[in-house]
Amino acid sequence: MQIRRVEVNAIENMADIVARAAPANRAMNLNIRVFSQNIFGQMTSDHSGYSGNQYFHGYSIYTLWKTKAKLCKIMASLDSDEMSAIPSISELPAIILAGGLGTRLRPATGDMPKAIVPVAGEPFLNHLLSRLDHAGIRRAICCTGYGAEQIRQTMGEKFANIDLAYSKEDQPLGTAGALSQSAEHWHAEFALVMNGDTLFDLDLPAFLEWTASKRDIRACLALAPTPGINRYGSVSTNDEGGITRFEEKGGQSSGWINAGIYLLRRTMLDEFPAARPLSLEVDIFPALIGNGLYGFRQQGRFLDIGVPEDYRAAEEFVRA
Repeated sequence: MQIRRVEVNAIENMADIVARAAPANRAMNLNIRVFSQNIFGQMTSDHSGYSGNQYFHGYSIYTLWKTKAKLCKIMASLDSDEMSAIPSISELPAIILAGGLGTRLRPATGDMPKAIVPVAGEPFLNHLLSRLDHAGIRRAICCTGYGAEQIRQTMGEKFANIDLAYSKEDQPLGTAGALSQSAEHWHAEFALVMNGDTLFDLDLPAFLEWTASKRDIRACLALAPTPGINRYGSVSTNDEGGITRFEEKGGQSSGWINAGIYLLRRTMLDEFPAARPLSLEVDIFPALIGNGLYGFRQQGRFLDIGVPEDYRAAEEFVRA
């Protein structure tokens, strides 16, 4: 009884089920690799022409499928590094999403782009970049739209130790569209992406170290605690930090929210649908649930200057 096609279908269906079964002991894995490759080679040889019991006496076909699926996963995990290849902080590009109109802040700020409204006598971006500079970031790309030239003239080409570049959208692209357009300015495997109108007391080295431990990482969101998630919606995670759900605004009274800081793998950009505006929060992240999307929870202060009452509190926040 030839079972090649059935096996292939079974392996495809079972691969996800055994996805978390990778062995952890690296020394023992060397022996597992050799065993797996030998057995797998027999099972997939183009010249084997085997039947159900020819090579695996006493195995049911079901057991054979399970074994082969597990071997596939083991070998795949052994071929991966234990840690994701996240660059050092000094080599990690920061992408700042600074295209917001800031209409809710008017008339207090006039028609000034939200990213450079004054806070404690300085453009808001100064406070965000100061934190990045202190953490060791050395290159940042500002994704601009409304008021792009005003932002560029205000911020210049250098802030402290950070080289600044600009990616200007000629029409609104959304947060994901703006990020995709910025790709010509950076070439690292990962980038730190930040909203240009929020601040969060994130321990960046801890965030990167935790994220690097997730070998299947595609995106990781920094999550902040807040007693008022009615405005933001909340993010739920499992025990491993995998994001399981995004709650709509107006639900619970407290929980964990998206803090507007992300670590994203560059290959994600290739999957963005082209030729239309896209939102990371609406179009991209929900579609990644269960597929390399994580949330890093950390206690800390959070500020979003998007509404007048929080903008008025910004000076006290940055001076604290």
